[in-house]
Amino acid sequence: MPGAPRDLEAIFARQRSGSLEVDLSWAISGAGNLTGYNVYRSQQPEGPGVRLNRLPLAAPEFRDTTVAAGISYRYSVTAVGAAGTESKPSAPVTVNVPGKDGE
Repeated sequence: MPGAPRDLEAIFARQRSGSLEVDLSWAISGAGNLTGYNVYRSQQPEGPGVRLNRLPLAAPEFRDTTVAAGISYRYSVTAVGAAGTESKPSAPVTVNVPGKDGE
């Protein structure tokens, strides 16, 4: 089973077009036979949340373009092994997406 990803970081960005997004990045796990990563998001302080990607991600980065203003999101990432097994989740990070007035 692969090790859990480390050093998960999340950065909120408001694009010039007005669209909102959260950019995630993390340190790769040192395990061999790694096929990718799954990203999970929740609006609750506990629990795994909902997986955002359909297939495992090849790179240790993800852009969430489905966030809404005024909501806090909690993210975690797992590493996926060749047999489809998932690691324990990374330490979670929380991002507060500002409301329309910037708060």
